[in-house]
Amino acid sequence: MASIKNLKKGLSFVTDNLLISCYITTFQKNKQSYSEFDKVKQNILEKHFEILSNIRDYKKLGKEEKKAARKYFKDLRNQINDNTVSIINQLSIKEKTTAE
Repeated sequence: MASIKNLKKGLSFVTDNLLISCYITTFQKNKQSYSEFDKVKQNILEKHFEILSNIRDYKKLGKEEKKAARKYFKDLRNQINDNTVSIINQLSIKEKTTAE
């Protein structure tokens, strides 16, 4: 249970930081770029709730062997990392295009 709790906290931390970065970048840019950053914000929230539901769904599956649980949560952590990198790349691309 403690690792599930830590995973949820970590997910919330990453999501909050991505949203804050997105808001800061939005306010630094002109108003024409708001819609582009709104799409990124929506993407961040969709990914957050998708991963959160995957964490909750594991509890509904019942107890499984430890190796299967470790693999499941390792895959979730990798998914969080991949999504974070993808969103950071989106933000940097949007930031560069609005700066020009």
